[in-house]
Amino acid sequence: MDNTVGSLTQLQRSIIIGSLLGDGYLRIVPRRYNAFLEINHSYSQKEYVDWTFEMLKSICRSGPKMRNGNGVRIAYRFTTRQMPEITELFKVFYANGKK
Repeated sequence: MDNTVGSLTQLQRSIIIGSLLGDGYLRIVPRRYNAFLEINHSYSQKEYVDWTFEMLKSICRSGPKMRNGNGVRIAYRFTTRQMPEITELFKVFYANGKK
């Protein structure tokens, strides 16, 4: 049985924390209350992004998409929905405004 924390499963929470320990990041849009996770990698990391999305898809509105990055870089990214549980992680990881 899946252990849940709020509306995140324990696995999803662990993946988000692991992403934050790496290069994942959380954002709160101005005039909004809750944070969301953005996973943004080079297209060469597509397999990893797809795996991460599969683990988090129940808290995402849409799947990963390609976009032009800086210069010739092609990025592959997705975001989660804004959620109170992610906002709590934002408060921990960005306590002084920076990760």
